[in-house]
Amino acid sequence: HSFALFPWVALAMIAWQWQETTRRALMAHLQNSRAVLGDAVSYFGQAGAIILICRNGLPDLSTVFMVIALSSFCGALVQAIQLRLPLVKWTEARELALEGWRIGQWLLMTNGLNFVAIQAITWTIYLAMGTGVVAIFQALANLMGVSHPIMFGISGLIVPGVAKARAEQGL
Repeated sequence: HSFALFPWVALAMIAWQWQETTRRALMAHLQNSRAVLGDAVSYFGQAGAIILICRNGLPDLSTVFMVIALSSFCGALVQAIQLRLPLVKWTEARELALEGWRIGQWLLMTNGLNFVAIQAITWTIYLAMGTGVVAIFQALANLMGVSHPIMFGISGLIVPGVAKARAEQGL
């Protein structure tokens, strides 16, 4: 839409990823029920804030991304407190970042390729047939998305499954 949105979109994505990371950390500790509080703060916070803002008229896109960033940050903060995450010194942050890259680089590449593949379909349809056909495709894709919860749920089962096996069998 506009390059002025970029900082808000980037901030929202970072906050959302932090909240997702803390949620998965709780799941890795087999504390799924505790993850619900941070999720509720994040998602109900987004919905509630947008509803309140919409009472005064439609918000602009930057406001929506600000709300997403703030609610995701708050949800992540709740979950970080639940995890009792220690404050990290900047010298340790570099080592943690390198370790995170070493462990997660293949997952990042896979997710990036999936993102490109999904976007390539939409953009190809747009370039070949226009926005109306893209809208129809997206509406159908949204309907089909609900029929495939296994695709979305399987990755959510891997982390707690591995954590449980490690706790029970020491693997």
